[in-house]
Amino acid sequence: MTPTPESGPHSSGTRHGSGTSILIIDADSAALGQLRRRLQADGHAVLAATTPEEGLVLCRTGNPNLILLDPALPSAHGFDLCVAVRAETDAPIIVMTFSNEEADKIVAFELGADDYVTKPYQLGELIARIRSLLRRTRSVSPKRQRVVVVRNLKLDLGRRELSRSGRRVELRPREYELLVFLIENRGQTFSRAQLLSRIWGYHGQAYRRRAHRTAAPEDRR
Repeated sequence: MTPTPESGPHSSGTRHGSGTSILIIDADSAALGQLRRRLQADGHAVLAATTPEEGLVLCRTGNPNLILLDPALPSAHGFDLCVAVRAETDAPIIVMTFSNEEADKIVAFELGADDYVTKPYQLGELIARIRSLLRRTRSVSPKRQRVVVVRNLKLDLGRRELSRSGRRVELRPREYELLVFLIENRGQTFSRAQLLSRIWGYHGQAYRRRAHRTAAPEDRR
């Protein structure tokens, strides 16, 4: 399916407010339309896709500042869409799905999602989550255009690359965000609950365990 003029990169949404572009990937046209109108009222340009293929095209061509996606689209395979979108962009991803299973939430966060909303969602709450993620993105963006060196570690914040003793270190999206947060707040002490709130945005016990494992990896050298 080819994006229509209304839903493509040159959608009717304006950029007079926050100047941001938001991509919605959802097969539910009624919900998509309602969300689009609300986001446009907030001053966002809105890109819309109803298939995974269409959504990935808009990720590449539309340069969205934030993505809302339903991983249960026809022809999508579970959270493969989340993985594919994350491979295309570093923009925040909010997963919207009918599943309220903790296992699905954990998988979504592990695969690069920044937030998780269960359908049917409250539109006001979803808008608040979107604003929060955009504020966080804007607040850290200027800081990330530099290189930070700590002993044998070198973090290129513009390229999102970490190297140790000259060798590149592969990081998951959450591990990268956690490392950047700790570097930018050097000298401060944070509890696991605070890190969970700042980085994961969730307060479940399972996420506390995973945050702890990320913050204290097996390689302690």
